[in-house]
Amino acid sequence: MNSENQVIAAEAGSELEKLILAKAAKNFYSRTSAERFDLFPFYSILVSTGTNKNTDHFDASELIKARHSPIDKPVNIDHNQTRIVGHIMDCIAVDADMKPIPEDISEGDIPERLHIVTSAVIYRIWEDAKVQAEVDALIDEVSKGTIFVSMEALFTDFAYLLTNATTNERKIIPRNNQTSGLTKYLRQYKGPGKIHDYSLARVLKNITFSAVGIVRKPANPDSIISANLDLFSKVSASEPVYINIDCSTNTEKTMADINVKDSAEYKDLASAYATLQINYDLLKKDNVVIHNSVAEQKTLIDSTLKTLATVQDELAAVKSAKDEKDAKDLEDAKATITKLETSKAELATANDALNATIDEFKKASRHSNRAEAMMAVDSNLTRETALQSVAKYDELSDASFAAMVEMMKGYASRAPKEVTAETVLATAKVETVAPMGVTPESNLNKASADIKNWYANSNSKKES
Repeated sequence: MNSENQVIAAEAGSELEKLILAKAAKNFYSRTSAERFDLFPFYSILVSTGTNKNTDHFDASELIKARHSPIDKPVNIDHNQTRIVGHIMDCIAVDADMKPIPEDISEGDIPERLHIVTSAVIYRIWEDAKVQAEVDALIDEVSKGTIFVSMEALFTDFAYLLTNATTNERKIIPRNNQTSGLTKYLRQYKGPGKIHDYSLARVLKNITFSAVGIVRKPANPDSIISANLDLFSKVSASEPVYINIDCSTNTEKTMADINVKDSAEYKDLASAYATLQINYDLLKKDNVVIHNSVAEQKTLIDSTLKTLATVQDELAAVKSAKDEKDAKDLEDAKATITKLETSKAELATANDALNATIDEFKKASRHSNRAEAMMAVDSNLTRETALQSVAKYDELSDASFAAMVEMMKGYASRAPKEVTAETVLATAKVETVAPMGVTPESNLNKASADIKNWYANSNSKKES
């Protein structure tokens, strides 16, 4: 996790400046200008009490316990662990008026509002030209007070801070088996950051500050910056900017500590510095290796992502073309089926009409043939009267009708002879089933009676 604060400067002549300069002198007094030109010192507020914009809350007593943990931790850019550009040298706790808090302060005397101020260095010299340019720009922003720091911390426990939106009432609730359900409402765990009428923050406990990132966007609303104060001075226009540790304005004791190079403290500090220099050289080499490895991995990942994007675009184009073709084929198939169904219906209608025409033609042809046959027997019949007569005997088969015509010929060629219904029935055959309520025998009886009437009429015409 992290929280951001502005880089600060202490007021000239203040107790904070005196303490910072004294501590800085102990860390730097063995170095001449030539020996420390590769380091750029700066001071910043690492963290403050209260709730930051990330809804992490820092309690004063927890910060006092953790106030020494930032020492020797790395300084990075934008919280990127592969972009380490320095480390923290020292830190102190100060109250709301930027006055140092005594190291031996009791629990009951800890102020409610406090900050942890750090002194740190940025590594000024880099073999990589690109990194060198980035660090130069970074140092320029730090010098102008236009950039910020953001702490990184580890913690083993946390509690919940509930603040009423209306009354501003605040409650700290310990986290345990009964209250752990509140965790899902915290913004850090993708929750809404509130529950009912209360906003919810995470109160960090057992904190260890693990690093500090140099960033450009502040998150702590209580961050402090003083553009009118400057702890940095330039040796000359061509020399690097470094912290002014000329302690002529400090106490005689501080001056004595600086000048007595044969003291045990000096030797310890010199030995510590030598160890620090060795560790720095190793860290610098490791940083170069890590930086190169990260650059190679980034190049590989970028290439892979481009290839993947190209493949995805090609697959999308193929799928789009296939979907379009499938849609067109489906529409064409539907149109073809519709046409076939329409053609089928039209053919069925035409076939029904043709069959009806054929039936009518057959019927008309049969009537015409039968009429011709009857006119051949009876010369008195006209075509119209003959057609009317044969229409009465549609139920008779061709064989039965032919038998009837033969019978008429027999009557016409010999003396009148009584024709009985039994005679007609003996020779006539019904072709189709008679309509309901009418028997074939009745049709034949009617035909027999009609023949008898015809014959009687024919004889009477001959006699007359």
